[in-house]
Amino acid sequence: MRTLVTGATGHTGACLVRELLKEGHEVVALAMEPSPKSIAGLDVEYRRADIRDFEGMCYAMRDVEIVIHLAGLISITGDQGGKVFDININGARNVALAALKQGIKRLIHVSSIHSRDQEPFDQILCEKRQKVSSPLKPAYDRSKAAGEEAVMQFANAGLDVVCAIPTGVIGPYDYGTSLTGNNLLRVFRGKLHYYIEGGFNWVDVRDVAKSLVALMDKGEKGEAYILGGHWQSIQELFSLASQVSGRKNAMVQIPMPLARFSAPFMMRINQLFRKPVYFSPDMLEAIRCNRLISHEKAAKTLGHNPRPTDETLKDLYRWWKEQGAL
Repeated sequence: MRTLVTGATGHTGACLVRELLKEGHEVVALAMEPSPKSIAGLDVEYRRADIRDFEGMCYAMRDVEIVIHLAGLISITGDQGGKVFDININGARNVALAALKQGIKRLIHVSSIHSRDQEPFDQILCEKRQKVSSPLKPAYDRSKAAGEEAVMQFANAGLDVVCAIPTGVIGPYDYGTSLTGNNLLRVFRGKLHYYIEGGFNWVDVRDVAKSLVALMDKGEKGEAYILGGHWQSIQELFSLASQVSGRKNAMVQIPMPLARFSAPFMMRINQLFRKPVYFSPDMLEAIRCNRLISHEKAAKTLGHNPRPTDETLKDLYRWWKEQGAL
């Protein structure tokens, strides 16, 4: 099946493209570069378009049957002057509108577990959980919730659209070195000396990719499917990573109250000196993740079966060694 992947050069995209090719599908990759590093050398056709450009997206979808929409802007520093909302809401709506016009067989919209309210923490979080709406929540969370709403409304207009909701993606093919990936790399090198109290539900990027491929012909129109993994505290995740690498990290836990107090100042200092921001109020909100996230629906419908986290970390360590990063 001929499939267009937006966000094909990102972490999940790079893995998804490989999974699609392995399953015998033709892949059209939406990319801003002729041959980006993350998918260079793979048998794909490159097309270039901004997801906010309707005519450009219609052109990118020519002779395509399935569209998997991964492209978006992740942010732990707010709305970034309107870019987060523009890309994650207007861009997503534009992709759906183009898919409807072009007669796409199915649109798979990839949202995020951040789109759902994490509280109450003592109740199972499933697809029916209320979407984030409070203006006090991070801009990224609100943008993913609103973007999902905008796209799924097209099901009423006749578009066959389904939604995938991954949790925290980790694993191989992290060419851009995500925020979590960067911290894991530091642990593998024995150079991480502190961590923040909290935790998240982590899922292997390859398991997400397999379930996205399954959504091409499984799942019901207008439905959403959580692609979850296993909840672990930051301490547990980094301890597992240390065991994999065999390197000791003299790590100190920063209590959440202290982290909350210092995060705004640390973020502003890094922004002032134009350094990457790894520590912010939005990031602290993210690691207040519900421990009871359920992927039962995806397991029954798609065969979603997340592998153990230690297996993911072993493969990630091995992949980074192959890349020369360790």
